[in-house]
Amino acid sequence: MWATYKEKLKLFSERLLEAQKQIRLLEAVRWDPKVLEEVKRSHYKELPKVSPETYDSIPLGYDPNAKIAEFQNLIVELKNEIGVEDSIAKILLSSCEEYQDLLRMLQVRGKPEFYTYSKKLYGSPSEPFFGTKVSVKDSCRLRRKKRNRAR
Repeated sequence: MWATYKEKLKLFSERLLEAQKQIRLLEAVRWDPKVLEEVKRSHYKELPKVSPETYDSIPLGYDPNAKIAEFQNLIVELKNEIGVEDSIAKILLSSCEEYQDLLRMLQVRGKPEFYTYSKKLYGSPSEPFFGTKVSVKDSCRLRRKKRNRAR
């Protein structure tokens, strides 16, 4: 069937939305409340005791490899149907690749590689917020200084 450019983009956008629907990042990395209680008991001086096994009891609800393949199929079809030079296709392609990285990140929950993917997707505490020179670290330091002055 022949479809217009807008119709194709709409179909690809809908497929992207459908593909990502099951992915729930916060649910996939949520710790048992006992972990937070242990950190509180240490007065926040000890790191949480988590490992890959901590996450074994938190099912993703889907096969991450199948999801990665689903996004890869979408990438291939987008490139073939719309092309890599189209500005809207670039956004959709980038989104597909980011979801693939998110899925890879979830596959390594509790391992050092998790941070590598997390930093790639969300940045690090030392990187400035978009359009500013202030980082998460900076804002925490400023907040701590204000709190100490108020005491």
